[in-house]
Amino acid sequence: MTFGAGGAYALSWLSCDDFEATGAVKADAEPIIDALRSVAGVRVACMLREQGDVVRGSLRAKDDTDVAAVARSFGGGGHVAAAGFTLSCTLDEARRLVDEALAATFASDEEGACRA
Repeated sequence: MTFGAGGAYALSWLSCDDFEATGAVKADAEPIIDALRSVAGVRVACMLREQGDVVRGSLRAKDDTDVAAVARSFGGGGHVAAAGFTLSCTLDEARRLVDEALAATFASDEEGACRA
């Protein structure tokens, strides 16, 4: 897990190996995004889950940050406060791409106009 933009967003991830090592299934991971969102100061939570050859991302906001705009930038969609996307890349590459997108979202917010 990592935090960005001074703690405004939390990004976490689970690999196929994580699921295998713990015997967990997809349903076991679903509550994690809510735990991330509950961290003090976090405005947006993102959970990445490796699933075969793709990485699925879930975004949740607890303020007016438009996470659907972030998801759309990756070909996904959803609602302002809850959105998702699928990336055809490695988990490491997905982490880099999403971290950059979230950092850019909050950088523009600091300029007074949050673009996402």
